[in-house]
Amino acid sequence: MKWYESPLVDESIVISARVRFARNFEKYPFPIKLTDSAAQEMAAATARAALSGNGTAFTDELRYFDITDTPQESLLPLMERHVLSSHMVAKKGVKGIILNGREDVSVMLNEEDHARIQSIFPGDNLDGAYAAADALDTLIEDKGQHKYAFDQEYGFLTSCPTNAGTGMRASLMLHLPALENTGYIAKMLPALGKFRMTVRGIHGEGSESLGAVYQISNQFSLGKPETEILQALKSAVNWIINQEKSMREKFFTKHRIAVEDKLYRSWGILTSCRTLDHKEGMNLLSDARMGFESGIYTMPRPAKTIYALMTNIQPGSLCAIAGKPLNQEERNIYRAEYIREQLKA
Repeated sequence: MKWYESPLVDESIVISARVRFARNFEKYPFPIKLTDSAAQEMAAATARAALSGNGTAFTDELRYFDITDTPQESLLPLMERHVLSSHMVAKKGVKGIILNGREDVSVMLNEEDHARIQSIFPGDNLDGAYAAADALDTLIEDKGQHKYAFDQEYGFLTSCPTNAGTGMRASLMLHLPALENTGYIAKMLPALGKFRMTVRGIHGEGSESLGAVYQISNQFSLGKPETEILQALKSAVNWIINQEKSMREKFFTKHRIAVEDKLYRSWGILTSCRTLDHKEGMNLLSDARMGFESGIYTMPRPAKTIYALMTNIQPGSLCAIAGKPLNQEERNIYRAEYIREQLKA
């Protein structure tokens, strides 16, 4: 089972927790200056170190994939599932990915940095995600041939200065339909800046929000230890969760019939429509998620989580499920058919 298929992703406002470490090796130039031969050598050495943990700390074994010549359309589903970044998908030259079957532990090789070590856990288990990423980070340095690039004053050295220090980006992915629909999410940005946090779309930096899904992450990793960054993120997210709950309560109290009507209409479209574009599908599934989460829906939950459906109806993933390339009109028809079948099941 993939991490996004766990029931935990649909149990609360928090969908998932992610921790990522940016690391470079002192032996090699940063990836922008790295030759193909050196990049291949570095990737192979890192993969050997990571895979040495199979059968020990990691019960779901890691595998290494060289994706240097993999077509972008084949990599797109991995970006939509948060395994790869959009930068990694588009990048030319030597690149690889270390990944386990659940897709909750991974390492991007030769992205912006030599290694981007990542763990994603369903629900709000930020401590679990941190522990898994930290264990893999330690394993790669301890079992690898080369030490990380580190400076006593600036910490871990990274291609982007904002990642220097701990090299850690921690984030929680939230479903915030009430704050989005009222426009209140935009008013919260200055307040989050005081927490040294930032709001991003469903696919991180530079992406838009779809289905009222947002990522909240730390802005900087320099000057504070990892434990303080994690605690600050938890505090910021708890505040956002309380705001979302408060806004939902106001709506449910003052406009109960209108809210129920909207959510049931969305369910009716999802279970009956014959064509559905990506954005509308995400918004309708957002309504469905809130219908189950708030207890308004009385029907049984579908076999797949709503967030898994959100993931699978994205363009690259949908073509992968269909097993063939689809143009936009074909995707819209297949998306509607796929959702009908999943909700019927």
